[in-house]
Amino acid sequence: MRIVPKILLFGILCGALCRPVLAQTWSQRLGFPADKRVLILSVRELGISWEMNEAAKDLMASGHATSASIVVPGPWFDDIARWSEQHQEKDFGVGIALINPYRAINWRLFSSEVQHTTLVDADGQPWRSVVQLVVSATADDVKREIDMQIHRAREAGVKLSHISGFHGTVFARPDIAAAYLGASRKYWLPAAVIELSRERIERFRREGFPIDPHLQQLVHSYPLPKLDDILLMPDGPTYDEKRDAYVAMLKNMPPGLVQIISRPAVETRGLQILVPDWQQRAWDAAVLQDPEVVKTMNDEGILVTDWRDIMHRFEARPIDVHEDPPSLEFEDADAAAAE
Repeated sequence: MRIVPKILLFGILCGALCRPVLAQTWSQRLGFPADKRVLILSVRELGISWEMNEAAKDLMASGHATSASIVVPGPWFDDIARWSEQHQEKDFGVGIALINPYRAINWRLFSSEVQHTTLVDADGQPWRSVVQLVVSATADDVKREIDMQIHRAREAGVKLSHISGFHGTVFARPDIAAAYLGASRKYWLPAAVIELSRERIERFRREGFPIDPHLQQLVHSYPLPKLDDILLMPDGPTYDEKRDAYVAMLKNMPPGLVQIISRPAVETRGLQILVPDWQQRAWDAAVLQDPEVVKTMNDEGILVTDWRDIMHRFEARPIDVHEDPPSLEFEDADAAAAE
């Protein structure tokens, strides 16, 4: 079973628990029907290994995943960049990797290759934990690395649609969050972030994660589309229990724009060596295309979308982003919205 470090949970909860009580959901504001659950099925950690790339390629090609985040410094980045060039209709973003938690997988941050940076240890390796990053990193170094990762992806031919976090780092400190959201504005790439509300902030506080007022203001003033929720693919002691937990999660979601995060991988002996949660990752890939999951999404009338569609809707509609701040049928979301 995967163990989620407390500070990583902070990053997830900052999205998943902290959005306002809205007059409208973000899906409504973007033109989707009010009663619809609209999902971004986001697969993460492409670029790290062959196993992760291959699983994501299969899921993206079949439509069982609608969006993907790439770890640009990862050792298998060139492979997924080539695939993305051949599939430019697909939705790719940069998963901003400021640390490397995987001891069996090595990569270097781009900024460390050109100058001294506080993002690495004495051996020039990225910090292994979010805590080390929080204690050591300067905001200027974070900004520089984010810029370099986005530039490298574009130079390699990846047509970017968004940016996202990696292991909770982008919300680990308010100034790091400011660098993340600042890059989103600078490059006009929406960031995976959720609105903050009093009740969710209070719930977060009760969980032991008080939200810095500066972070609250950063999120409130952020001008691009936001999510109504972020959910993780649940773990499970068996495949059936994992799938059933995911089905239950789908059925219990309220209407709104929700990003579901998974980390699928092809099961190999190499994967078992690379990551301790290899079984969950292999099951992630299977669950997303499980017939029972597909049937549930069809029966529940859940729509799917991606960040490109979201930005198209956002730029085409008159939306006041500062008003009281404000899914899987494999049916096209645009067609359903027009009904």
